[in-house]
Amino acid sequence: RAWPTPAILVVDPMLRTDETAGSDPARFSVRLSAPPTEAVVLSLASNHLQLEAPSVSEVTFTPADWATPRKVTVAAVTDEITEGTHAGAVTLSTASEDQAYAALSPLSIDIAIAESFCPPFPATPTRRVVSCNRTLGGSCVVQCISGFTPGAAVTLTCSPSSSRWDGAAPGCSDCLPTYYRVASGNSSTSAPQCILCPTSLCPTGQYRLPCGPALGSGTCSPCTGTKPDRASYSSPGTPMEQ
Repeated sequence: RAWPTPAILVVDPMLRTDETAGSDPARFSVRLSAPPTEAVVLSLASNHLQLEAPSVSEVTFTPADWATPRKVTVAAVTDEITEGTHAGAVTLSTASEDQAYAALSPLSIDIAIAESFCPPFPATPTRRVVSCNRTLGGSCVVQCISGFTPGAAVTLTCSPSSSRWDGAAPGCSDCLPTYYRVASGNSSTSAPQCILCPTSLCPTGQYRLPCGPALGSGTCSPCTGTKPDRASYSSPGTPMEQ
């Protein structure tokens, strides 16, 4: 019988795992392609930055059991480094008095690794993170600072399938209708502020100018002419038009 060229065969592979503690490890089996003339020692090693050590570090095949697959499992290293779906590798190398197997180059098996965390959710000068659970299926609650829209908190979910946040994060760039916008400080990089429109009565003989994100700060102005549209008088009764 003519045997195939000597090689390491990988069979029944499931070359995917994730960083979640206790999750199913990647698995595969190995055997030889043809009977050796002498025992073949197969050594297995992993990149310990991404993968734990394989379940077996060494297997030996003999002329009698060369075709019997040997099962190997390998788990991902659990860390909080945001990498997205990434890969680790298990390297297989041979040693033998059989020169055909001894001459084989090391074989690298790539293992796909899914994240167990979503990336940190960033706060901004106008948006704060109320609470955040970055594990898969967890949620992050974010809210604009006072005066910015939307006023309500927004909840985003860490997607188990993509390790990314599901949902639209609030932009927190516009003021609520009853607030007006001012710059904060003298620096061009300073965060803006949304200030609540004043509601107190103006002194007698004055009216309050319109207030809102695109209307102004609602200051009091002397009643020297016709009341502008959307302005309000400081006291009830006949308004002072002149």
